[in-house]
Amino acid sequence: MRMSSALRAVALSGALLVTPLAVPAAQAAPAPTTPAPTVPVPTSPGASFACATAHHNYDTGSGKTTAKTARRSGPYRSCTNWGSVNRGTKLWYHCYTTGTVVDGKNRWTWARIDNTDKAGWFTAAYLDDGGATKHC
Repeated sequence: MRMSSALRAVALSGALLVTPLAVPAAQAAPAPTTPAPTVPVPTSPGASFACATAHHNYDTGSGKTTAKTARRSGPYRSCTNWGSVNRGTKLWYHCYTTGTVVDGKNRWTWARIDNTDKAGWFTAAYLDDGGATKHC
């Protein structure tokens, strides 16, 4: 540590004594030796943040599947497959958004499977009426 000098005065039995006093010099903050951490940002549509798409129960409609269809965690084929439903399964629609194009359609519906508490994203390509009409 670099020191600078200052003077200190002390009164001793009527006499004045002057002695040097060590005072730390002002120092600049050390430069960081490592860069700040970076946070990876997903860039592909199937990245994890896209699978956590918000949904709300805006729609009161329902429909049926036209083929065996996956129930997914998000509106992309790369999102987790939570299982499939058979052709003719009734779904209660909540809302729709866009995602992976399947058979020329990029619309996906968040829906609940009739008579269950299971819900998920279903591609409009396999819904008899194209899915929900209310946007999430």
